[in-house]
Amino acid sequence: MKVIQELQGNRQIITRLFDELARQLSVRVFFTSLTYKGSNLSMNGVAESNNRISSQLRNFDESDWFTGPNVTEIDANPNYGPQASQFSLSVQQTTPPVTTDGG
Repeated sequence: MKVIQELQGNRQIITRLFDELARQLSVRVFFTSLTYKGSNLSMNGVAESNNRISSQLRNFDESDWFTGPNVTEIDANPNYGPQASQFSLSVQQTTPPVTTDGG
């Protein structure tokens, strides 16, 4: 019974996680793959420039749902634009505390 309850409880977290990914996605940053193991989320993508990758890291850092953003690889790829780069990064998924505001 405990396993079933945990699975049903995690279903809402996964839905919220994907919603938060969409909300935190920087302009002109595109994810090409995502891997989720445990609480670690790894992604590959393409960005218009390295500044866009930095912006993406800041977005993850400011989110209540992600912590510890870390770029593991950046490679220039002019096939996507003159300053474009392919990248790999990872973040840890966290669950913000539930707040009750009485309203």
